[in-house]
Amino acid sequence: MGVTDPPNPVVPTCNYTFKCIRWREYYDNNGHVIGVECLKGICLQGNWVCKKWKGLLCLEWVLAKIENPAPPGGSLPPGGLLPPNLPPPLPAVIPSFSYSVLLEGNVQFYNTTLGLALKYKWEFGDGYISYLKNPEHKYSSPGLYNVVLKAYKSLTSYETLIAGINVDILTQSADFTYIIGGFTVWFTDTSTSLKYEPRTWVFGDGHTLKTSSLEFYHTFPGNGRYEVKLYVGGFIKTAIIIIDTEILLTWDDNSDNEDGFIIEHSLDGVSNWLQIAVTGPNINSYGITFATTGIDSTVLNYFRVKANNESGDSDNSNIASCNCGVI
Repeated sequence: MGVTDPPNPVVPTCNYTFKCIRWREYYDNNGHVIGVECLKGICLQGNWVCKKWKGLLCLEWVLAKIENPAPPGGSLPPGGLLPPNLPPPLPAVIPSFSYSVLLEGNVQFYNTTLGLALKYKWEFGDGYISYLKNPEHKYSSPGLYNVVLKAYKSLTSYETLIAGINVDILTQSADFTYIIGGFTVWFTDTSTSLKYEPRTWVFGDGHTLKTSSLEFYHTFPGNGRYEVKLYVGGFIKTAIIIIDTEILLTWDDNSDNEDGFIIEHSLDGVSNWLQIAVTGPNINSYGITFATTGIDSTVLNYFRVKANNESGDSDNSNIASCNCGVI
C-alpha cells in the first residue's frame, strides 16, 4: 500500500491513534499496581506521527518508523484506554474542603477531596502553608482570605481549588446585661463562644440559679446593693446591681403658714436626727430613694417631718420606720 498524505493539524489531545511509549506505575503497600500514568505518548494517523507542536497545532508530521512503540506491558489504544492486562489509572482528583472558625483566630480545615491524591498542599492566604491533610491554622487578624488547596495526582501534576473564607477572631468571655424594673431585674446573657456551656447565677440575695436560658428575670426581696455573679465555662462576670425603689413618705399638712417641710432621718429613732430633704409649702408627701439620700437601705430606718417658716420649726410629726431593703 502507498504512503498516505499527512493529516490536517490536530490538537495534542490526539483525535487519532494514541500510543503510550513511557509511563509510571503506582503501587499499594502490598506491591500491587493500583494505577498507571502515561508520561510520554505519540499521536498516529495512518503512517504519520506528529513530531513538532506549536501550541495546540501539529506543525510537522513525519513517517512513523516505530515497530513496537510501547515497552513490555502493552500500550494505550485509541481513546487512551489501558489494555486489559493493566489496572485502571488513578481516578480523577477533585479538590474540595470545608472549615470551622474556632477561637482566637484558629480555623480547622476539613479535606473533602474526591479521588485518590498522593499529597496535599494548603496555602492559607496569609503567607503560611501546610502539607497536612486536615490542618488547623491560626490567623492573626480577621478578614477575608483566599485559601488554595492543591491535590496532587502525581508528583508533579495537581488539581487546584481556590476558595474565600471569612475569619472572625472569636474570644471566650462571660458577660451579661440587665434592666431594672422595681424589684424585678431582666437579665440577658451576652457571653461569647460559650453558647452551650452550663450557667450558674448567684444573685447576692441568697438565691442561685442553674439554667441554659440566655434571657430570664429575677425578683429581689427589696431595695439594696446586690453583687450578681455569672459562672460559665470557667469564666466569671460580676456586676453590682442597686435596687432603689422609691419609698413614699406621707403626712397631714395641718399648718397654714409654712414655708416648707423638713424631713429628718435617724438610725435608732431616738437621737442623731439628720435633715435629708426640704420641700416647699402645701406638700404632704415625699419620695425617698436611697441612692440620692445616701441612706443605708440594709438596716432599719426612721423618719419624721416638721413644718418650717421664718419664725421657726413646728413640733415633730410622729416617727415612721422602714426596713426598706435587706441583703
